[in-house]
This record gives sequence, C-alpha cells and structure tokens, in this order.
Amino acid sequence: MINRNRVGASGFYLQSPFRWGYFRWTTFALSMCLVELGFIGAKYWKELDLFVALSLVLAAGSTLSFWFLALGIHRRVHSLLNTEQVEKLELGSNLDRVLSAAAIVTNQGLLFVSLATMGYLAALGEVLRTR
Repeated sequence: MINRNRVGASGFYLQSPFRWGYFRWTTFALSMCLVELGFIGAKYWKELDLFVALSLVLAAGSTLSFWFLALGIHRRVHSLLNTEQVEKLELGSNLDRVLSAAAIVTNQGLLFVSLATMGYLAALGEVLRTR
C-alpha cells in the first residue's frame, strides 16, 4: 500500500491498532481510569449521592464509548485500505495527510479523555477521603 520508504501517522490504519504504541498507551490509560473508578466506587459507595454516582458512571461510559468508537472507525478505514477500495496510500499524498490527522486526533483524543477522567476521579477520591 505504501509506495515510499516510511509510513507517517496514517500507518495507524494499516495494521491492528494494538500494534501502534500510542494506542496501547491510551488503552492502558483507559484501563487505569476504570480501575480507579472501581476503587472509588467500592470504597465510598455509601457516601456517594445519586448525582455523583450517575456522573461517575456517565464519565466512565463516555470514555469507554469513545474508545469503542475509535476502534470501530479504525476497523472501517483499515478495511477500506486492505480491500483497495481507495487509492494507493502514498506518503505526502492528500489521503496520507487526512488519515494522519485522523489518527493523531483519535489517539490524542483518547489519551486526553482518559487522563481527564482519571484526574477528575483522583480529585473526587481525595475529596471523599478528606471528609
């Protein structure tokens, strides 16, 4: 598929997302977020009011749904590239630039959402701990 010597960020769509180091880190951050949510929920369950509990579930659910959305988009683009339903992917081409931008935004967005949720959970855990 790639006609030049090196692959840009668009290479994210040419292989499994789990072979891409940045995606593995975002998956790890998401996992840590869910573990942190589990610890806070288990330890402070009786102290959480309904609004806070629903907010925690919503935060975890939206973070997880964003990860699954990114995985689904990757699967569709990967399928298009592998079945050659789009032009050849060349480094520096318009397709390469568009896919590179999409890959960067997807991976950095996943990392940002996971780390932001983790930060909110850490702050909530600290507030609950000091009550």
